[in-house]
Amino acid sequence: MVNNDNDVGGRSVLELVHGHADQLSHLVLDGGGLTDRSVAAVSTCPHLQHLDISFCDTLTDSSLQHLQVNGLIYEDLNIFVILKEIV
Repeated sequence: MVNNDNDVGGRSVLELVHGHADQLSHLVLDGGGLTDRSVAAVSTCPHLQHLDISFCDTLTDSSLQHLQVNGLIYEDLNIFVILKEIV
């Protein structure tokens, strides 16, 4: 589990994926600080079946496109975002 409350951001996710992409099957990236680039990297993990990117309010539609384009079939994909009101 990678939790951004511990100051783990997109760069750390890139390093994690770069070093362990073939070994990752479950990944929880819960919290802010992730980038679309991080999710794009995660989407290249060939054995990833369970992904949780809840509460990552900095992501855009591009992240979802990366998850879809790479054609992985997830047993569990959790994306929960609380939308902020723009004032």
